[in-house]
Amino acid sequence: TEITLRLLQDTDAIIFTSNAGQLLNQGEKDALNNIKQRNGNKPLENLFLVVNFMDNLDSDEETQGVQDKANKVTRDGLISGNDRIHFISAKLALKAIVNNSTNEYLDSFKHFTKVLESFLTDEIGLLVLQSTSQKLNELTQKCISDLHHAINNVDRDIDPACRKEILEKIGESSGRFVSICKEVKVAGERAKTSALESWRGNINGGLKNRIIEASDKWTTVHNPIFSRNKLVNDAIQEFNKTLNADIKEVWIDKVLKPLLMGELELLDRKIKKEFKALDLSFAILDETVGSNFGHEISLNLQDFDVSFIAAFAGGGAVGGGGAVAAAFFLIPAFTLAPAIIAGILAAVVVAALSGTKATIDAYKYIAKKVCEECFKEFSKEEVQEQIEQEIKKSIDELFVNRAKIAGDLIKQIISEWENRLELEERKQQESGDRLRSLISGKKQEFENTLKPY
Repeated sequence: TEITLRLLQDTDAIIFTSNAGQLLNQGEKDALNNIKQRNGNKPLENLFLVVNFMDNLDSDEETQGVQDKANKVTRDGLISGNDRIHFISAKLALKAIVNNSTNEYLDSFKHFTKVLESFLTDEIGLLVLQSTSQKLNELTQKCISDLHHAINNVDRDIDPACRKEILEKIGESSGRFVSICKEVKVAGERAKTSALESWRGNINGGLKNRIIEASDKWTTVHNPIFSRNKLVNDAIQEFNKTLNADIKEVWIDKVLKPLLMGELELLDRKIKKEFKALDLSFAILDETVGSNFGHEISLNLQDFDVSFIAAFAGGGAVGGGGAVAAAFFLIPAFTLAPAIIAGILAAVVVAALSGTKATIDAYKYIAKKVCEECFKEFSKEEVQEQIEQEIKKSIDELFVNRAKIAGDLIKQIISEWENRLELEERKQQESGDRLRSLISGKKQEFENTLKPY
């Protein structure tokens, strides 16, 4: 059991099988609870409960009872997510496969495998991203709490000779953020340049030919003789659907995501390097002031794991909630002017009358003509400019988010040291005005740096 629980920590998806006749016995419930505890006592988002031997149930009432009992796992907070519970008969599904036939159990099994494949290729990336955001939020909140605790336990009577050092550390914190912002800007610009180059290469690298080739498989329910206008509309819809699917499969998944993963991983390493330097600097100040501030920061920054932050890019969505992938839902749904549609239909008639195109091939002919005309619309400079603006905007949001996470933590550090100096200022009013002026200047410097982000 211990070995299994350890292995599950590095497992993308867990398939937990149970017998419909003895669904979720006490041992299985204990196993689920153990897995949940290892997950921080949070609902399991990557666990699929597969109930087998459904063919052994004798009545609809039995089947309903098993389904209700299985679904209670979700209501009790053991599992979360869509389509996480499946009811199958492995035996009858296998029998249908062997006999090249079909039945409801084969359909259920195919649905389960489709859901699992979708989870492993798309949904898992978003889950890791959400987990990352939650982990960063927890890090920030814990850091804030620990900073307050540390400040409250530091001797309030700061030697006047130390004030200058503290102000310098506040300035250094702001300077570290400036360095991080520069790294973010450089990495973001580099990512945008590479992304746009790869996007243009994708457009010129066979996209049109792939869509035209795919048009041979487009289907319609309309008659090619009496419903040619409807055939054209069907072909336009198929073009839009095929275009988006090709962009996701060929460019987003295989080119854009690995590109951004590399840039983010490199950026996070540089951010962590800045934090480590800041941590060391505060440790030195602790020796001078007699505080324990640096140690508290160090404990929190240990959780800033670069590989964990960047790992989401290897799965599904990229960036805050899939921002980069979402940009392509903004690709306009292409339509054709009535005059263009009339020209396509006229060409079909001429081709049919001349005998160069059989009536039965009318839809394929229309599909290729629609591909050519829609691709002209897609290739227009204003359309490409709009798409490229969305790409750049999404990548900007992705990288600026990295600066914001770092900035929030540094801003909190500055705020806590400002509070410490304000306490000292109450004791030594004569030097308070000077301290406030210096702190205000440093704070303003930090705020001005933060504004663009």
